[in-house]
Amino acid sequence: MKTLKTNHLFLAAALFAAAISSTVHGAMDYSRYNNISNYDFEQGAGATPGLAAAWKADKTHGNATYQLTTSNTYLRTTAQLVSFSALPAWGVSRIYQEVAVQPGKEYYASSFVKVTALSNARVEMRIEFLNAAGTVVETRSTDWYQAQTLTKPTADWVNLKLSGTAAATAVKARMAFRASSSAANASGTFIVDAVTLSQTQILLSKLNISPTHEFDSEQTNPGGLTPSTTVVRTPGKSMMVQLRNTDPLVYSGKRAELVKNNVGANRKSYWYGFSVQVPTDWVNDSSMDGIVQWHVTSDPGEISRSPSLALMVQGDKWMILKRWDDKAISTSNDVKTMHQEVIYQAPINKGRWEDWVFEVKWDYLPQAAGGVGYTRVWRNGQLVVSLDAPNSYNDQNQKYFKIGLYKWDWNNGVATQTNYRKLYIDDVRITQGNGVYADVAP
Repeated sequence: MKTLKTNHLFLAAALFAAAISSTVHGAMDYSRYNNISNYDFEQGAGATPGLAAAWKADKTHGNATYQLTTSNTYLRTTAQLVSFSALPAWGVSRIYQEVAVQPGKEYYASSFVKVTALSNARVEMRIEFLNAAGTVVETRSTDWYQAQTLTKPTADWVNLKLSGTAAATAVKARMAFRASSSAANASGTFIVDAVTLSQTQILLSKLNISPTHEFDSEQTNPGGLTPSTTVVRTPGKSMMVQLRNTDPLVYSGKRAELVKNNVGANRKSYWYGFSVQVPTDWVNDSSMDGIVQWHVTSDPGEISRSPSLALMVQGDKWMILKRWDDKAISTSNDVKTMHQEVIYQAPINKGRWEDWVFEVKWDYLPQAAGGVGYTRVWRNGQLVVSLDAPNSYNDQNQKYFKIGLYKWDWNNGVATQTNYRKLYIDDVRITQGNGVYADVAP
């Protein structure tokens, strides 16, 4: 491994491998970040026949039955099935759970729902925040807030998700799966699994349903992002990413990327984990390939800038680049103005999964000016970067995370040493600062 000298503290992996070897391995602990109890419905039924323990049910009129099914699941061996019938116009049938939350703190809610039958009704995931008196002070719905409307049977599992900030007076959140009728005599059946309500976890992507099931968008041409069952990091599916220099431009660039928004506020810490395999037939190219980028939308009046942190490939080496700018309005994307530096560089292990974990506290201020930013990077379980230094721009917006392939030299038709790129990604996970390494480590 080649280490690069910088003006900041850089600690090589060899100094720390022994110290961290006992703490960087182990499977994801799903329960430690999840406010919801019995989120995977494995604990069996509670007081209501067929309804999972910790969950409650109510309805305005009509009929409702519940069943813990083992024949149609998303996550493990059991999911919750809900059937309703004879629901009157504007009637409601739901299952729900109430849990404590921290007011004014960001939350992330996710679930997987499959609708097998539906007539005169719609199905939604809803979050209601309650104050100390039990009054609902704020409501969010996947139906009208996220436009994830389920009004007919679905061919497969659908990932419903909500995110935001808990109300300032909230002490509880009520997470509900709710069928509401649009006409008399409504009926239907839906199945719920893998429910998350977290104020720690932001993204837990298994890539088992579709490219974007927990991401916010995909920026690609058709065929650029394809689930793979032949090259996987963990059982299930990975994502095969392909890019050609003849591909049409997507968002003004040659790219095939998954995007997750709002995963990096200044002066807050986050954990990011993912696994990447560069295949053995990867052609070394002096033109850089962007694999992971932490971008931010510029404030009004600013120019568009390169990412403040990025994992790249150049030639036969991995490269991590860091940039920062403390000016309120950035007027240049120049390397010197943005204090760009390479903080890591080492050969790729082609044909092998390479596991990456980034712990980042974002800040645009230098330490001498009160900055608290730092960047820690683990590669294959070994700490390879530890920098206490600014790593962000002075912006109002949060970072958005991009993973896949982006080759900017192809944007204007520049010929490089290859005209085709392919790699695989898997086990993408993101938590906020009160997570730990094991939450995101592949």
